[in-house]
Amino acid sequence: MKDAEFKIIAEYKKKMGKLIALIILLLCVCSISAEAAAASVKVLTVGKSYTITGSYSAKSSRKAVASAKKIKTGKYRITANKKGRATITVYNKNGKASRKIYLLVTDSASFKYSTSKLTLEAGSSKTVKATAQNGCTVKYKSSDSNIAKVSGKGEITAVASGTATISAKFYYKRVCVKTLKKKVTVTEASSDTNAETENQEEYPGYSYGIYLVGPSGQKLYSYPADAMISNSTNTRPIYCFYIKTANTALSSFDLYVNGTLVSQATSSAVSIHTVSWDDINYANSSIVNGYRRVSGGYIINLSFPTAGQYMFEFVEYGTNSKANTKTVSSFTLNVLDYEEEETKWIDNLIAEHTTDSMNSFEKMESVCNYLTSAASGFTYLSNINGDVLTLAGESKGSYFENLKWDSYISPAVLAQIAERIGGFTYIHNCYYDYTKGSEAWKTTHYLLKYGIDGDIREISVCPAVSTGEIGTLTYINFSSTSQMVRVG
Repeated sequence: MKDAEFKIIAEYKKKMGKLIALIILLLCVCSISAEAAAASVKVLTVGKSYTITGSYSAKSSRKAVASAKKIKTGKYRITANKKGRATITVYNKNGKASRKIYLLVTDSASFKYSTSKLTLEAGSSKTVKATAQNGCTVKYKSSDSNIAKVSGKGEITAVASGTATISAKFYYKRVCVKTLKKKVTVTEASSDTNAETENQEEYPGYSYGIYLVGPSGQKLYSYPADAMISNSTNTRPIYCFYIKTANTALSSFDLYVNGTLVSQATSSAVSIHTVSWDDINYANSSIVNGYRRVSGGYIINLSFPTAGQYMFEFVEYGTNSKANTKTVSSFTLNVLDYEEEETKWIDNLIAEHTTDSMNSFEKMESVCNYLTSAASGFTYLSNINGDVLTLAGESKGSYFENLKWDSYISPAVLAQIAERIGGFTYIHNCYYDYTKGSEAWKTTHYLLKYGIDGDIREISVCPAVSTGEIGTLTYINFSSTSQMVRVG
């Protein structure tokens, strides 16, 4: 064969190689596009529903948030039950997932951005933050940055006279699911004389340090909807905040959360609780607007009704008029969804201590063997000689964070574990079977009964009272902040 022919063949092979590589690349791109197209985002308000078609079956990752019910072959109704997030997985006839729907269930409190008009003088600024449901992000945009511009943190800066609209766009899975707008009017800067008149208001002028009492690693959780969990005093996520200040006049300062005055009993932003912590020495028994006096300041106890970001503003009132306020400290706290984090913990627990080769009974026994072992870290609630204590110095967010539970909470958690394992036809918490305190109650209330058809078994993971014995009560020393975390 001549050299010229060899060259032609070599060139042909080179071109074919490039063509094959291009085809493979296109197939990968198409595969990626197909995968992306298989997922979508849907927003529903609580109580609403919609129908999906072309589905052999559909399952919800969180039935408490959204349920999937078969209407007829090929059709499923998705119903939004409560605020939260869920993934609806749609399966084909072969049992393979064909697509996913990332469902966001919202209510009237899911997205907030003050819609009241804002007037600013040119050159001044004000931070107005939008609050978004947990799992969502917010981006701000001005309709005219030459009049009013806005930063990524919600700070609005007045540039020149005129009117502009600030939009707060809320995103879930990178999809804009809600837009709220705020009108801003910018006026000319007032003269020095006017500014001098406005600055005549006086304020107490004290310093304030705001601390979250408890270990540095504790997280904030929303109030759980599960009645079994939320009724347990020692597992409620109620948080103790210490206000360090020399100001003894309670009427001269206050706390706002998401723009709402916390001391108002009707506040929907947070809830105030009158918990008396056993490890705090109070200066007196008086509680005023939720505040109680301690050495060096005040204590206020708060819980959060929903997950998301909470904007705190600590203000002083003007000495001439309480209508005038001055922000002396501001900060943002992120609150996690209790039930969502609990489900993650249970699923991780099951994944770490079971295998696919185990049946449902074996999985349940394996998880419970771990929970009753020293390796789990679980103990009975902190107590002295059997008397249970409520300690501000302990992590208060959840049983799966503070690793403390009793005969009330443990069977309720076991019921949830059994449900997540699946396969059981009978799951029963024995706590309420008999009158509390009766002999029958004493021997059964800590048990979970579970089984498949007629094979019913009993199990318990309630630790002994002695495991929570602390011996001596140590009071929190408010002259040192080693047992708390500064947040503002």
